[in-house]
Amino acid sequence: MSKGYGQMMRRALTAGLIALSANTYAVENPDNILGYWRVIDDRSGFAKAIARFSKNADGTYVGVVMRTIPRPDYTPIEVCQKCPPPFTNRKVVGMPIVWFSETNSTKSNERGWDYVRGHAIDPIQGKIYQGKARLSPDQRRLVMRGYVGVSMFGRSQVWIREEADSPLLDGLPKFDPNQKFEIELPAK
Repeated sequence: MSKGYGQMMRRALTAGLIALSANTYAVENPDNILGYWRVIDDRSGFAKAIARFSKNADGTYVGVVMRTIPRPDYTPIEVCQKCPPPFTNRKVVGMPIVWFSETNSTKSNERGWDYVRGHAIDPIQGKIYQGKARLSPDQRRLVMRGYVGVSMFGRSQVWIREEADSPLLDGLPKFDPNQKFEIELPAK
């Protein structure tokens, strides 16, 4: 075995360990998902809302729409008319649109996903999907995956973390990571 090959293998192993530790950081610190996020429409690529991830008293991580973002040729819906109970006819602003009851990446079929056993609701279609999510290593992006049945046949969205001084947060309450909420969710 050549000296160059050994160095290359050590570098590859080091890079792999760094990537693995970065990917598991969110699971070791599950509250890293908390805060404000800009919701990006996976079809248009435009921002459509600001959501806040909070932690329910039961430990469930819940993303609630705090503000919709209008743009040319798009008017956000105000009421979730097609949604199943308990979301039927609820205003979209203030409504939970995603929630995760478990944080782990140890299950063989959930490797690489930090937040699992989740659900997401599409207020336009009125459908609830299974969901999972993972934070990027720099914790600035949240990849959300929604699907019915098998994840392979789902859709993904990337949400972008909003900093406290973002103009998109003007008028919204300052985020308190220690505040616990009781947000009504469908029965498990």
